[in-house]
Amino acid sequence: MKKILFITFLLFTLVNCTQKSNTDNFQNEVYSQIFHEIIDSCVVNIEPIEFQENVTEKEKDDYNNEMLKIRNQKRLIAIYDTVSGYRKDDFDENIFKNFRTNWVKSDSSNFVININNSNIKANNTLIKASELPNLEKAFKDYKTWDEYEDLKNLDVEISFRRIFFNDIKTEGFLQIGVICGKLCGQGYDIWIKKIDNEWKIIKIKRTWIS
Repeated sequence: MKKILFITFLLFTLVNCTQKSNTDNFQNEVYSQIFHEIIDSCVVNIEPIEFQENVTEKEKDDYNNEMLKIRNQKRLIAIYDTVSGYRKDDFDENIFKNFRTNWVKSDSSNFVININNSNIKANNTLIKASELPNLEKAFKDYKTWDEYEDLKNLDVEISFRRIFFNDIKTEGFLQIGVICGKLCGQGYDIWIKKIDNEWKIIKIKRTWIS
């Protein structure tokens, strides 16, 4: 009897591990498809402007060219590759009001995102935040990044949360934080949708700024 119970428990554990692995792989696949949009929309956040009537075409061209340079400049981006899950109360407060879906226990677990598979532009370089030990130290000591040698070339760091999907996995919702130094950062709610077999960002809402 004990042997049967042990085998049953072992099979149950293996099934749960397989399900978690499949879920994490799916999350990684979706993140790899929307990474470049997250960077373009949240890291390089250039709000469109309306030109006044007296602005010349040359001035418009000069402005647009300058904005293009900003978008295409080289950036070093630190990624917290451990993606945080949500407790049930955290889900009820932050997710359900924005995206109607169900919470399951596995949604509270963390997983590691594979940044090597990310589809990003050549001018952006990703680095794991864990490879920059002074990043956490700077926050704790309330210091600027320029005060640490390994952070002087860092442009931003991004932290991610687990993505929630509808039942048929055609739409999703996630939250991220983008920090650009001491007292410099923004948080975003992001809605995504599968369009022509690829995941796309369809809506972004800024939720906090510092």
